[in-house]
Amino acid sequence: MPLRECRAAQGDAASGLKLDPFKPAIDDILRADLDAPRKQRHTVRRIYHRLLDEHGMADVSYQVVRTYVADRKPKIRAESAPSSGSEKASPIGSSAPTWGKTAPWTGRACWSSSTSISTAAIVTSTRCW
Repeated sequence: MPLRECRAAQGDAASGLKLDPFKPAIDDILRADLDAPRKQRHTVRRIYHRLLDEHGMADVSYQVVRTYVADRKPKIRAESAPSSGSEKASPIGSSAPTWGKTAPWTGRACWSSSTSISTAAIVTSTRCW
């Protein structure tokens, strides 16, 4: 391995160790962003500046924080995603569209948006194309 690559690898390991005390803070920010609207989520730049200002981080480069956030964000999103078996139905009902029906008079695919209350279903719209 050339000397240049060897030093770069050593620098990455040292920077990663310097980031260790701040990883829980980054994870907390990313978990809080799961509930925030898309336009109000933290950018990596904002996370980096919060670490500098609020947590007194020093000697850790932006690139190290960016790499960690890029690695952790999908993992945190996957951890918080509900499994298919544990989804609960809304007490009022579901207004999700129903796909896959074919209109008998046209033969075209349709979907209907309905709201179910107890056992009764109220169809609010049907669209075909």
